[in-house]
Amino acid sequence: MKKRFTLLIAMVMLLTAMATNVFASSANNNSEVSPKEWQEWFNGLSKEEQLSVNYEPAQSQQSLRLSDEDMEWLNWYNSLSKEEQLAVNYVPSQVLKVFSANEVSKVNIDDLKLKEETKETIGLRSTKMPTGGYEFKYDPSYWNEKKEYANCYAYALNVVSRTRGHKLQPGEISGRIFESLSCRDIIDAAYRDMPKLDYKLRRSSYSERPGYREYKVALVVGRYDYHWYRQDKDGGWSHKRGLSELSYKDASGKYIYDPEECDRDYGNLSYPTFCGYYIIRY
Repeated sequence: MKKRFTLLIAMVMLLTAMATNVFASSANNNSEVSPKEWQEWFNGLSKEEQLSVNYEPAQSQQSLRLSDEDMEWLNWYNSLSKEEQLAVNYVPSQVLKVFSANEVSKVNIDDLKLKEETKETIGLRSTKMPTGGYEFKYDPSYWNEKKEYANCYAYALNVVSRTRGHKLQPGEISGRIFESLSCRDIIDAAYRDMPKLDYKLRRSSYSERPGYREYKVALVVGRYDYHWYRQDKDGGWSHKRGLSELSYKDASGKYIYDPEECDRDYGNLSYPTFCGYYIIRY
């Protein structure tokens, strides 16, 4: 289960090479091939090969076929190192359908032991960005133990998935995932999730002070991925890159005082578009 998403991606791509043999062996007895198995095989074919296929399971009306954009994303994903793949947050909705598991659990605030192994001994400086006093403390001891159950979006919401290796997508909790890697689509999807968690989300600014049971988050977007940051109780910011460990540092290894101004260029994982600050009420 730990690496099932990585294995799924690899399987989709490997099926391209295996397509001829697999189809030849299964064509004689389609009844033994599940719609899911057939669709995974079909997705591995080239566009030209797909045009030559005659059979289509009835259930494929709920098609898992990948768009050109999704295939471009898969090719990009497979070009990354294992470490980089762990840091990716986005999963195309059509790929996610293969193993969707949108059940999450809120993190019980009492479970956050808030050990003082937080931001080392860096001598925190005051930040100009205000806090309201209801932000969560930076707690690597808890989140690193749960690192395979939460990506950046789950961390921003203070929830963990019930499925190991699952990367929660905006809109998934409400049952309607965003369709494009754009600020508007991702934010709209996040808005849809809030009622399911008894949360509220609103647009904010650099200078707004969060109120009672509120904290600030920020969203950035790149060509192939998105990323969320969360403001901590000390006024700084932290983030969780995919299924990687929690961090309070940017791509240059510097303390994050402002996600809009911090270094967000990780080479293959770059997030040039800043979508804005938002406040979550929990």
